[in-house]
Amino acid sequence: MDDKQMMQYVVNISHGWRTISPEYVGSLILKQLRETAEQNLSMPLHRAVMAVPAEFDDQQRNYTRMAAQLAGGIYIYMYT
Repeated sequence: MDDKQMMQYVVNISHGWRTISPEYVGSLILKQLRETAEQNLSMPLHRAVMAVPAEFDDQQRNYTRMAAQLAGGIYIYMYT
């Protein structure tokens, strides 16, 4: 999927305006969850299981996978 097909949003962050994608926001959330899990488990996390709504179409599932890759290459198993 090329960048032209991806949604982009312009947001005002404390240091000014930035253009971000929903996948980027998702990756920030997943990265924080990963760091918290690694601290609690005292070991690195390489794989995760993620439940997504049954209504998600293939594109939404792909965006979720892309967010996981942006979060540090977490390989995820998806269940609906």
